[in-house]
Amino acid sequence: FDDLSMSEQYEVEPFKNDNHLNGVTTLDLVKIQKHLLGTEFLSSPYKMIAADANNSGSISALDIIQIRQLILGAVSEFPDNLSWRFVEEDYIFVNPTQPWPFNESISYGQLTPGFTELDFIGVKVGDVNNSVQANFGESTLEDRTEGTLALVTEAIDMDRSEVYEIDIKANDLVQLEGFQFSLSTKDLEVQEVIGKGISLNESNYALHRDMMTISWNTSSAIELEKDDIVLSLVVQATKPVNLKDVMDINSSITKAEAYGASSELYDIQLDFTEKSDAPDAKEFALYQNEPNPFSHETRIGFSLPQNSEAVLTIYNVEGKEVYRHVAEFNQGYNELKLKKSDLKGSSGMLYYRLEADGFNASKTMTIIE
Repeated sequence: FDDLSMSEQYEVEPFKNDNHLNGVTTLDLVKIQKHLLGTEFLSSPYKMIAADANNSGSISALDIIQIRQLILGAVSEFPDNLSWRFVEEDYIFVNPTQPWPFNESISYGQLTPGFTELDFIGVKVGDVNNSVQANFGESTLEDRTEGTLALVTEAIDMDRSEVYEIDIKANDLVQLEGFQFSLSTKDLEVQEVIGKGISLNESNYALHRDMMTISWNTSSAIELEKDDIVLSLVVQATKPVNLKDVMDINSSITKAEAYGASSELYDIQLDFTEKSDAPDAKEFALYQNEPNPFSHETRIGFSLPQNSEAVLTIYNVEGKEVYRHVAEFNQGYNELKLKKSDLKGSSGMLYYRLEADGFNASKTMTIIE
């Protein structure tokens, strides 16, 4: 500051309120949740100030909600706080575990010649693990990851207006504390997101145009085995497409990354399997019908170890038979196509059973109006 009059009193208060998402990820939520549960406390008063996203003078579940909304792209800034807060460098906290209130300005009386600086410590709100990029936008920092977490789903053909339940599975044994990503949903209308291997609710995702964002975390790492279903999406196709052509994990809104059992950082990607990648066609297998749930038509696939007669029977929840098909089928993968009209006006949950050469298996499917 030039041309300041000597012997006057001045008050200096820093201000910076841009790029609220800079440095803020789901890993911060992992650490804030552990602090709230008392399993791993935030180690400095500055991290506690950073965790207080709603500017209430305390840390609570409300802070987690506001930070997650920012991560998901549902909001672009904290509604009740600034992006940065500043603490006088020499400020001594009366109680470092309860740092509120704190000095955010410095008053200086009777300015004298030769005075050169007043120092503050900048605190990036929402960022408790110090991942903020200080000169945001001026350079790109490369994240050092421990590898890639691969999720997998089947590259199914989808018909217009049909409803499908898409299972997204773990592709290997993995331990997770959390993850976040953007998921493209072009030509799909997402109707429901269901947690299977994880606990998930509406606060964990947000829907955007042709895109969905997800942020999930847990206070204690969970273990998922290969082929465990992590989550399922109930979607309706707006035109005939193959799923692999319209869905992928990316960082367009929410950065794609996952966190291991010790908070180590992983990239995250979505892979696809083709029908030929299904379980060994030389073994007996009954597959989940596609789409499921369905409103007009569905397909039931199965594999036989040899040419043989097979019986497909469908029952309602009262155990009444509503469909039966007996035929000779070839070794390997086979498929039956069913229309809603084939099922005697049935709706809701049904059970289907396949019998062949002493083998049998059952699954459920759902008809929606």
